[in-house]
Amino acid sequence: MGAFVIFGLMAISQRVPGSLFVSTLPVPFGEGTEVAMTVDEIKQYISISRGKAACVDISLLPEFPGMIREIFFWDGHRVRINFESYGYHEGGAYFTGDFKSLEAAVAAIEEYLGQECSQWENFTRTGRYPERPDWDDFESGGIKLKQAILSCTLRLPSEGNFHIFQESWWVKPEA
Repeated sequence: MGAFVIFGLMAISQRVPGSLFVSTLPVPFGEGTEVAMTVDEIKQYISISRGKAACVDISLLPEFPGMIREIFFWDGHRVRINFESYGYHEGGAYFTGDFKSLEAAVAAIEEYLGQECSQWENFTRTGRYPERPDWDDFESGGIKLKQAILSCTLRLPSEGNFHIFQESWWVKPEA
């Protein structure tokens, strides 16, 4: 992670894996995940960060070995949930959901994650990424994820009318 200090502030310049942007917003020096996430912080990152988004979740998925889930809030009250292979930043399954307000989007993701917004980490700010897991079989996670998508058993938020972002290998049955 690249960082520089200006007048007691540290500006983080880190590509968040799976994202299309680099955050260079100032962060008080020494702060990390101990600061509670707020709706106002999400609004700030959506409006002024280079990627116009805030990543609030990057999680390993034991039910899909070798896969991670990322949750981004975007402008226009849109949320995107990415399912990608660990360490890769393209070719995953991407789902988008639309909401009437940012507050409605936050409430839906709070329910989905089982955590209040104040317990989330702003990965756009911290640049953290999960440590590489000790899974032996990375390929099986992608196969299990595809099966869950095709059988409509992949758990997504109940609100927001989430749909797959683009047609891809993930939604085409095997021939």
